[in-house]
Amino acid sequence: MLCIIHALAVAGFERTIVPPASVAGGSGGWFESPADAFLRNPSFLSVVEGMHGAVYYHPSPFGLQQLSGGGFAVVIPFKEVAVGCSGTTFGFSLYRELTGTLSVAHRFGTSFSLGFAITVDRLSIARYGNASAVEADLGLTVLLSAVCSWDVAATNILRATMGQGKDPLPQYYSTGIEYVPVSEIHLKCELRKDVRYPASFSSTFAVTPLDVLSFFAGVTTEPSRFCGGIEVRCPPVSVRYAVLTHAELGLSHVVGCAFDF
Repeated sequence: MLCIIHALAVAGFERTIVPPASVAGGSGGWFESPADAFLRNPSFLSVVEGMHGAVYYHPSPFGLQQLSGGGFAVVIPFKEVAVGCSGTTFGFSLYRELTGTLSVAHRFGTSFSLGFAITVDRLSIARYGNASAVEADLGLTVLLSAVCSWDVAATNILRATMGQGKDPLPQYYSTGIEYVPVSEIHLKCELRKDVRYPASFSSTFAVTPLDVLSFFAGVTTEPSRFCGGIEVRCPPVSVRYAVLTHAELGLSHVVGCAFDF
């Protein structure tokens, strides 16, 4: 029972199971794999130029095997529209969260894209049964210049609730600026607000010293977190690994792999 209570305190469909480059909080058109588009802003799908797949895994976050989770994503771009599906799993045999998402993004010209996503959440608690909910997300990305873009997103805009519960699942509003002064350096700042808690600010940075190698790092407030990681590319495959420090929970790490077709 204590494990279930701890899982509820850490999770609750709060979208904490994310790809390696996103665990610090902020993300943008470059930082995330397409998997992140399903979790933060569906309009990010429009940056994918070819068919893309990704898988990622959180082994025993903060030393607790019961909190392990992972996910996958597949994105298929067309001329002006990109579609994709993703799924995540979190928990263990007594407490399990499953999500499945279908997203679509439409690119209007070269400077504006709009995305929409539907997510089905499934909760299973041993001896208590199952419950489901359907969430809807909206996202917008605008290219302000050749080196700068702005995005805004809202999750669970219909205030979906789990089962017969009265309290809605987590709702987030976010906005961010991504700046790419040169192709080898990417900067992103994001402000994110969970309607239940104080706003959180995140800043992420990535540098690519070689065509096959990138490093990224980020900090987040509310709660205070720091992330650092590495990506190694051997086309059509890339591998990412990240370490996350939490002010109260300690260390966690994430590994992911992406495929371009």
